[in-house]
Amino acid sequence: MLRPLARPTGAVLALLWLAFLCLAAAAVAAPARAAVERVVSPGGIEAWLLSDRSLPILAVSMSFRGGDAQDAPGKEGTADLMAQVMTEGAGELDAEAFRARLEDLATSLSVSAGRDSVEVSFRTLTRYRGDSLALLREALAAPRFDADAIDRARERQLSGLARAQTSPGEIARDVWWRVAFPNHAYGRPAAGTAASVKAIGADDLRAAWRAQVARDTLKIGVVGDIDAATLGPLLDALLAGVPAKAALRPVPDVVAAGAGDVVVVRRRQSQSVVVFGAPGLRRQDPDYEAAHLVNYVLGGGGFSARLMREVRERGGLAYSVSTGLGTLESTAILQGNVATANGAVAQSIALVRQELGRMAAEGPTEDELADAKVAVVDSFPLNLDSTSRIASFLVAIQRDGLGIDYMEKRAERFRRVTPAEARRVAARLLDPTKLLFVVVGEPESLNPTRPPPDPQ
Repeated sequence: MLRPLARPTGAVLALLWLAFLCLAAAAVAAPARAAVERVVSPGGIEAWLLSDRSLPILAVSMSFRGGDAQDAPGKEGTADLMAQVMTEGAGELDAEAFRARLEDLATSLSVSAGRDSVEVSFRTLTRYRGDSLALLREALAAPRFDADAIDRARERQLSGLARAQTSPGEIARDVWWRVAFPNHAYGRPAAGTAASVKAIGADDLRAAWRAQVARDTLKIGVVGDIDAATLGPLLDALLAGVPAKAALRPVPDVVAAGAGDVVVVRRRQSQSVVVFGAPGLRRQDPDYEAAHLVNYVLGGGGFSARLMREVRERGGLAYSVSTGLGTLESTAILQGNVATANGAVAQSIALVRQELGRMAAEGPTEDELADAKVAVVDSFPLNLDSTSRIASFLVAIQRDGLGIDYMEKRAERFRRVTPAEARRVAARLLDPTKLLFVVVGEPESLNPTRPPPDPQ
């Protein structure tokens, strides 16, 4: 027998209302017509603001330098664990009370760690702005790191690591990073290992928080129902308890190694997963827009990309194959992946090398370049379909040093790339001899050039 649905609580109704408003925000797209403002608080804290007073929503995105690359050897996974526990109780509120208060205020708050950063995402309704920002302030300045909260987060992280050990794709990516960046922070497991996560204690988490959550490396993006005059003083109040200076370990610049190597991790399965990659271009590189378009034509454009046509449609070797550009504080990569039957791995790798070499030698055609420009320019607004995503993008362009007017100039930066520039950059970016391939499975007729690293 069907049971009647429970009557929604006030908090649930508020959350549903927030979801509706976010959908409306995506449809209205009012922020796209506004200019980004640089706001500096009376205390000198800078934020980039895209004000939109049409809807009662406020989104804040923050990025602190730090993250997984700061983990001490033997304590890999510290930044990930720290980020999880920062919202598991703060100030006088334990984890349960903190979560309940967020729900009562129809507020979302998450903290996560990347390889080079600690990211904070916050969203609330205008009517709850003061109380919600007080919760965010406590999470930043006074996380509790209670033992029970740490234990729960550790179990989640260990479960995730166990699942990753059963995923050929996760294994291939992990081995690729280990081989590409030996003896470097980027080559260590970002989420840790079972042994390292078990070794992390509350003191480790507190030390990581004190070292990384600091005002001098902070980038802030704010979108929604607030003006510059109101935002400035709020920034000082929000960050009053956050240390002024970070204490970060240096992460030296590095170039991906393993050029020309093929590493095979043997696993009994009918298909093999292949991850491949080579050095890329930094986001601040003046050739980056041309490189982005070249990559779109090569493997980033879905079914229209050359690799998809050659490997999937003409060769019938794989369901999908793709490439993308990745940038970090201390390196840049071009990375791709393909999954195929064990008997087709060697041919798929040969086709990847062939198409990379052909693109390096010839560049994209004029028609391919024109189509890539249209796709890259026209798809951009679709990626900014919520206040939170826009706030996060404001942080990203600050971090990458692209300028406060980048949103207005982005389309033109792509449109002005000429065929000659695209050919030059393709030759600069793409070199099949520099590719490192990692294969997980039982590939046939494929000779590895080096053994895989020892399991962690």
